[in-house]
Amino acid sequence: MFKRIFWFAAGMVAGVMTVLKSQAFVRENTPEPVSNFLFGVEIPGLSTATLQALFERFNKERSKKERSMTAQYEKKHEMYK
Repeated sequence: MFKRIFWFAAGMVAGVMTVLKSQAFVRENTPEPVSNFLFGVEIPGLSTATLQALFERFNKERSKKERSMTAQYEKKHEMYK
């Protein structure tokens, strides 16, 4: 079982690396208009901003769910006090 998971993960990493390297190669070796058409205009810092926004949204939703669960727990165990 662990061998399958290992080889699956290794294949995923190899596939992702192949796609990223091939995109970088094509982007560097094609004229700028064609590259922009194929991959879009590269905005500096976009991936960092996207990850930061996803992390903030995750924490917001997590804390909201945590408050909801805490309220349910307190309501349920209120009668034992």
